Amino acid sequence: MDVNMGNIYTYRKSALEKPQSWELSDQGISCRQEKGTNIQISYPEIESLRLFYHPNNRYRLNNYCCKITLKNQATYNIYSCTYKGIADFGNQAETYIPFVKELVQRTKAANPDCEIQTGHTPLTYYGNIVFVIVAILAVFLIFSVFPDGYKNGFVVVKLIVIGFLGIYLAKSIRVNKPRLIFGTEIPNNVLPQIPGTDHTDKETQSINTELKNVHHINTTKIKSTNRKLKLKIKITKNDLLFTLATFFALWFSAVGIIWFYGVALFCAYPFGIISFLIWRNIRKDGKKRNIAIPIILIIGLLSSLGFLAYILISES
Repeated sequence: MDVNMGNIYTYRKSALEKPQSWELSDQGISCRQEKGTNIQISYPEIESLRLFYHPNNRYRLNNYCCKITLKNQATYNIYSCTYKGIADFGNQAETYIPFVKELVQRTKAANPDCEIQTGHTPLTYYGNIVFVIVAILAVFLIFSVFPDGYKNGFVVVKLIVIGFLGIYLAKSIRVNKPRLIFGTEIPNNVLPQIPGTDHTDKETQSINTELKNVHHINTTKIKSTNRKLKLKIKITKNDLLFTLATFFALWFSAVGIIWFYGVALFCAYPFGIISFLIWRNIRKDGKKRNIAIPIILIIGLLSSLGFLAYILISES
């Protein structure tokens, strides 16, 4: 076995990006990318490491992520899956797991104040739960306004959508619950499964690991860490506005195609307008996430007008 296998990890995020090669050294972590920016990070610069389940699409369901956050709030993501071709992502658990474990070990040794977190942030975690519940309710609402002759034909579609959302919600609650890890032992539930193996009783292993590590931390250390964690969980006004605007935009996109009895005009477009106004207010903060709102609104508007045109043409 190569002694350096845990020190180097290479993956390709998508077809639009070149492969990234991450390497650990005694001084820190570095990244090389063809025609990209070379990155050098010393361990003391790292504020936190977050490990979580991150399925990007239906072709990358076994994808996990290690998110590196620096003290200047710059972030870098390392994925466990690599792009191999169109709709083809390879599982690199055999090299990702030892690399991430070595990264945690070296970072904590050189920077004991670095926080090791698992799961999503509290805002993302609880936001996903609310979004899925609202989406399920929206499905019932959308199908309830269809004429009686169409309802029976869409029962299977409704069950498939609800089943998919339910499975996503169940795994999100089980795997991505926000946690702070004391020590350097990483729970199996935030690491990809190596092909041919089975992580049995992941939740029990995770809890036992955390309990063992807690015994090695004195009471003062725990209180200090909790105080820092509470400060980081504070939600800003723009975070709430962004969540609200995104929900309204998604609602507009989903309901905007329903023109029966004028549902789109009265139940969708007002929310789309509100979402647009909120976006104009928060876009000045310069965060990249804000671009998602106008994209959703444009897609929703085009879909809505397309359905309206189809209905008018078919009835003429």
